[in-house]
Amino acid sequence: IMSAFIHQLDDHVLHSRHPWRRGAGLAIAVAGTVLLAAHGVAALLDALESSGMTGALLGGMAGAAATAAGAVAMLFLGKLNGRREDQLMAFAAGVMLAAAIVSLFIPAIEAAAPVFGNASPLAVLLALGAGIGLMLALDQALPHAHAVSGVHGPATHASRGLLLALGLFLHNFPEGMAVGIAASGGAGTVVPVALAIAVQDVPEGLLVALALGAAGMGLGRAVLLGAATGLAEPVGAWIAAAALGDNPALYPVGLAFAAGAMGFVVFHEMLPELKSRGGLPQVSGALAGGIALMLGVDLFLG
Repeated sequence: IMSAFIHQLDDHVLHSRHPWRRGAGLAIAVAGTVLLAAHGVAALLDALESSGMTGALLGGMAGAAATAAGAVAMLFLGKLNGRREDQLMAFAAGVMLAAAIVSLFIPAIEAAAPVFGNASPLAVLLALGAGIGLMLALDQALPHAHAVSGVHGPATHASRGLLLALGLFLHNFPEGMAVGIAASGGAGTVVPVALAIAVQDVPEGLLVALALGAAGMGLGRAVLLGAATGLAEPVGAWIAAAALGDNPALYPVGLAFAAGAMGFVVFHEMLPELKSRGGLPQVSGALAGGIALMLGVDLFLG
């Protein structure tokens, strides 16, 4: 099915004689697919009345499945040129950035007011800083690697492929935490967050599989290990949901904490990676497209 879809897209959109039609057609197709998926996920979670741990695990597994789908896409797409990889990364960064602000930070401010009163701005900012601090500590304490910036953390003799996989595992863990925390607010809160993360997990899964292949791994192993990195999301979702429990005071600070962690990933990893590759100015449209798509999903879901 995926192969047939790619061929149809290639025939009717990518080979159009008008470049603006190619871009517009692809954007409409992606936006329409995402909005329909959002409606379906929302209906499913509402039908299951999933909140708390159930919603966290469903949302986390959705992200893991999206990462796996992106990794498997390597079997169909093969290698991508640097420009296409930069566009995918920029799109994913845009979705994450918008999700961190619109679906996590702003709801944290709104939910904190009745709980903390006049102290709510301070509580939210402290939680935001704590999320950034945790990710910074993990970044410095655990050995991992990024495709361009190289190895981070303590010295290790582990292979570059394994370090790249650990880097994406660290990247995916706060995304799972965000889903787990948002699940405490019910389907209306967790669906936009889980959907945004799943959407950007597809290109991320593809990019990590490509990076693992470039590091010398065989095709099958690169796809399997790339898919496995998505398992950090249900783990993070479960830990976050279990930590929050039924305590309403922890919900707003949890949202702000997750916003800080996701913001760290965007500004400390993804955007510097694009800048190091020299592709950031050329892919600003993809970055803006990711932001616009997430804002559209948030408006669509109300």
